Amino acid sequence: MKKILLPLYSLVLALCLNATETSMDSCYVYAQIEWTPAMTKYVGTFSAGHEKDFDELKDEKGEKIKFKSIMNLMNYMSAKGWDYVQLYYPDGRSSRSSLQQRIVIRKKVSVTEAMELALPKE
Repeated sequence: MKKILLPLYSLVLALCLNATETSMDSCYVYAQIEWTPAMTKYVGTFSAGHEKDFDELKDEKGEKIKFKSIMNLMNYMSAKGWDYVQLYYPDGRSSRSSLQQRIVIRKKVSVTEAMELALPKE
């Protein structure tokens, strides 16, 4: 019985160690969306971390997308593969006194894609 347990234990240990090994072929990229009022709807702008580099969210035709609510914006970004992380107010005010909101989002991408998003635009 002991002769069987030792090889079995070794096999289970090897499988567990192999299962916990992580590969670096993908990682999370974090970005933020700025949410500001524009007449009767809201406009979302996107930044992958460069404070002065917010891009307006545009559709396939290149037209600016306007959202009726923050939930419409989040559903749009979720459909694009992004996950919600946190909501914050850049001016430090509470939600009732601030018109500007930023949402931190993340997406799992390849390391190559992550490097492209991380590098500043020229």
